[in-house]
Amino acid sequence: MAILLISDNNHNSIIEKSVTKIKMLLDKGGYQYKHYEIANKKLNHCIGCFSCWLKTPGICIFNDIASEIAKDYVKSDVAIFISNIRYGTYSVPIRRVLDRQIPNILPFFEKVNNEIHHSSRYNNYPEFVVVGCGEDISDFEIETFKSLADANAINFKKEKAFVYVCRAVRDIDETVQSLENHFSQWGITRNEKNLLC
Repeated sequence: MAILLISDNNHNSIIEKSVTKIKMLLDKGGYQYKHYEIANKKLNHCIGCFSCWLKTPGICIFNDIASEIAKDYVKSDVAIFISNIRYGTYSVPIRRVLDRQIPNILPFFEKVNNEIHHSSRYNNYPEFVVVGCGEDISDFEIETFKSLADANAINFKKEKAFVYVCRAVRDIDETVQSLENHFSQWGITRNEKNLLC
């Protein structure tokens, strides 16, 4: 079982400590994981060319870190995105990585909860986990962030997102404990062969 961790630190102390504590949990527990720190990395934005649907199915035309993440995403059992909350949404690099996941879905549509969403390309997708961080975020921004994450989870073939919000360093331990509990509920076991290598 594999865990994919994607973070946009960008010198944010809450994100930095969240990443450190989550990695400590994963290392101590013997979980197999791969971590991408995307702050200051070259990330092309999706240009809507649809090549990943029509010309090279499942493969983006850009060969960068977002393409690597998209490949590892569908090999994972859990994907954890760690981002600032900015105006109720993700940081730009995290948003860009999420936009670049479209090779992992199909251009066809289906109705889900009376909404139109893209169809699955693969049989299995990872649990969609988001850790949002920020000291000066309002309750409205948090609700917007949670709604957005749930909508993204549906696009990535999950019923809902698992969203944690850390407004201060003191919130991190509770988030890490909740993550560990969810790993157990999802059947994520320790010391298994790393599927992402």
